[in-house]
Amino acid sequence: MVTALQIGLLLVLIALIGIILGYLFGKLSCKKQTNELYFKKNDYCENQSLSSLENSFDINDEKPSILSSENVATVPENNIDTFSDTKDESFIENNEIQGISTQVAKDNSKDVVSQQNKEDNKPNLLTTPRNNKADNLCRIKGIGFVIEEKLHNLGVFHFDQIAAWTEEEIAWIDSHLAFSGRIKREDWIGQAKKLALGEDTEFSNKVDKGAVPTSRKSTDK
Repeated sequence: MVTALQIGLLLVLIALIGIILGYLFGKLSCKKQTNELYFKKNDYCENQSLSSLENSFDINDEKPSILSSENVATVPENNIDTFSDTKDESFIENNEIQGISTQVAKDNSKDVVSQQNKEDNKPNLLTTPRNNKADNLCRIKGIGFVIEEKLHNLGVFHFDQIAAWTEEEIAWIDSHLAFSGRIKREDWIGQAKKLALGEDTEFSNKVDKGAVPTSRKSTDK
């Protein structure tokens, strides 16, 4: 026979089983609700993202992106090379122009210095002959009336002026006459030294006698 104690234990066991089942059922229900909420939330976020993307596409369709391939100016590779070559050529050309300008400036500077040296080597020149009476420079072999006129224009009127010329002064006179080298070749200096001392030369005697048609006395002008 079933005793009261056994019945009591059976009821307690049924209650425990009920409590355990209720706990498990409740846990499963809670997990299911959590999953449903999670999926709903994901669906909502995804829908929002899709909506944002659609709106973005609409905006991009109306206002093309500045960075789109259609709006970005492309430079062909050969043009880039050409630009680079042109830049290099311009740089080289500028350097060449600067080099030429520098060289021209140096040459001009040399010309100025050379001209200054020539002016520094200018012999003793007179504006008018002493006592208003010039020596007859045609008594020097190699000086005709044409050259004598040029020497007068330069400021050379006397034998002692020619006798005192240095190498540099001879070069200066040569640069102003059309007969370069004639002064040394015909020994103007040696003849002028004798004539300045009152001596005569073979050629001066011929001039004095009128035997040289290309010569005439300066005082006879």
